[in-house]
Amino acid sequence: KVKNLKAYVMSSQGLGFMKNGTKQDNATARRLFEEAIALDPDFVCSHVNLGMIHFWDARNGWSESPAQSIQKAFELANKALAMDDSYDLGHSLLGAVYLVRRQYDKAIAEGKRAVALNPNGAMAYIWLAGFVGVSGNWEESAMYAKQSIRLDPLPMPSHYHVLGRAYFMMGKYDEAIVILKKAVQINPDFLPAHIFLAACYSSTGRIAEANASAKEVLRIDPKFLIDSYVTSIPYKDKADIEREIAALRKAGLN
Repeated sequence: KVKNLKAYVMSSQGLGFMKNGTKQDNATARRLFEEAIALDPDFVCSHVNLGMIHFWDARNGWSESPAQSIQKAFELANKALAMDDSYDLGHSLLGAVYLVRRQYDKAIAEGKRAVALNPNGAMAYIWLAGFVGVSGNWEESAMYAKQSIRLDPLPMPSHYHVLGRAYFMMGKYDEAIVILKKAVQINPDFLPAHIFLAACYSSTGRIAEANASAKEVLRIDPKFLIDSYVTSIPYKDKADIEREIAALRKAGLN
């Protein structure tokens, strides 16, 4: 429960920035969450949100020390759950850390715990969709992602990205393109959607459109390199990594 209204407002504002999924917005959100915690150290939501900021910093290559950022996310998840073990997204955050550390079974267990705690929680479902997909079950990932989108009146770009990624891995390229375009419509600078659009277009032989999506990737991240990107992919199945990378190279990315 929140004790300080200003802390609640700051945390809500931070969440709005974090949803955009860009480096600059993530940095703005971090400041807001840190200020919210300073005003109300007992507000569990702010601790979890700050942990997610550190997770995304590491996951998207925005951190100077990804390992340190993941450790901070891990500490914040455990702190939040010590304060309130019934908060669904605390378990989602912990699951995200386990996923990056390649502890797939633990990640899925935390994701399912979050959904059990909040069966109507759109965010809990999208995290679980990510966990099962990265672990190799893309059909289940699509199922959970669609459930998340049904529950959320204003889905984030990342919701559509998770579903689009699952469709790509299932070979449903046209469906993936439709979904990923929705992410780009919400935020034209959402890099993961452009990456998978490039992969989908090249996989269907639409090379001109693949090249255009690749240019968007480089517009957003001029330093994008596949060799660096591949180190951030936590897929359990190496064949999934090879499939995505081959499609990106065909799109013109190096």
